[in-house]
Amino acid sequence: MSKKKSKTTDLTEQSQGPNQSLFNVPALLGDIRGLIESAREQTARAVNSTLVVMYWQIGQRIRTDVLQNERAEYGKEIVQTLSAQ
Repeated sequence: MSKKKSKTTDLTEQSQGPNQSLFNVPALLGDIRGLIESAREQTARAVNSTLVVMYWQIGQRIRTDVLQNERAEYGKEIVQTLSAQ
């Protein structure tokens, strides 16, 4: 009885020589670079979003605790200056 070969062959059987690769190296590297870039962009968006919320919360706390929900004097001056310009 002979053994039947499975449809999936061993990687070493697919290689045709020591310098030939079983996969497209430039495509693999491009895909990996894309994954890394995508992860970096997602991380930057998440960090920026978190920072915006943090700064808003800090401003909210200053407005309620320090200014007692009143506009600061410099805020009134800014509005007057902008409207004059």
